[in-house]
Amino acid sequence: MRAFATPSYGPPEVLRAVERPVPTPAPDELRIVVEAVAVTRGDDRLRGGEFPGATALLGRALFGVARPRAAVQGTMFAGHVAEVGLDVTRFAVGDRVFGEVAHGAYAEQIVASETSALAHIPPHLTAAQVAAIPYGAVSAWVFLHDVAAVEAEQHVLVVGAGGGIGRYAVQIAMHLGARVTAVARPRHDATLLPLGLAESGGPHQVIRDRSALRDPADVVLDTSGSSHLNDWRPHLKPTGRFVTPDLSGRLLVDLLLCRLRSGPTVHFGMGLVTAENLSAVATLLETGAMKPIIAQQFAFDKLVEAHHCLHHDRPSGDVVVEVVPRPAGQPQARSA
Repeated sequence: MRAFATPSYGPPEVLRAVERPVPTPAPDELRIVVEAVAVTRGDDRLRGGEFPGATALLGRALFGVARPRAAVQGTMFAGHVAEVGLDVTRFAVGDRVFGEVAHGAYAEQIVASETSALAHIPPHLTAAQVAAIPYGAVSAWVFLHDVAAVEAEQHVLVVGAGGGIGRYAVQIAMHLGARVTAVARPRHDATLLPLGLAESGGPHQVIRDRSALRDPADVVLDTSGSSHLNDWRPHLKPTGRFVTPDLSGRLLVDLLLCRLRSGPTVHFGMGLVTAENLSAVATLLETGAMKPIIAQQFAFDKLVEAHHCLHHDRPSGDVVVEVVPRPAGQPQARSA
């Protein structure tokens, strides 16, 4: 079968097409034909060996010091089940599934444990539409639902709303009943305005910077990790929460200071993809509370170009790669 390997850290050109044997599932595993795979910011950093902030040393220790420990990378995928192990009960041959694996998704087929982060694809969606969902949408769900505990009628401000996590955080915050203010650049308007946001008027707003903020927020979610609690303290209610995915020395200091004084608090979140979190997000997709947003779609032999697109163009939507053509009868993916 075809796969793409990463023999060394570096730019997209380090990716190499290779042949690999078709994997055989263990008794508790299923073999999946990969119809589509996402190219995410996490994939971009791992290919380049670029781990941000305090995670630099830990990242190299976990994923490989001089080169990636796993030759075939790729984590987010969607496809259909081709074979199940003797002990598998949660899935059956033919089931359409999407989810996350630690590595190996840049291949025509993979194996995964039935207890891993897998969920059924909603019937009306294609594999390409959901391949990137575990990256952005699950992170947004964890940050807003679990970490920030957003409630109906609260005011949620999403920084970096046009990014991979932000565009799903906006939809999830609305689903939770919050009033949303999105901070995003004008180039993301074409993605954000159709979600129910407006440049002026209406409950949900798009602004360019915090100087345009109308009233204090209950929650500030900085999906970009580019700001700190003190940047937003004047714009948070006394009981407000500042949530960030950025693990840094500054964050540790802020966490300590929040224990010593009253006022807004800072919270660190990690968007871990679990079967439970993915199932919650799949329900949002199935009910229409959240919609996939695709910016670019590539063929499998154009994986290098897909990495270039994400790294250089920073598109306002997900970048997905069609690995194995979709089975007959499935609708074609619709781009944003």
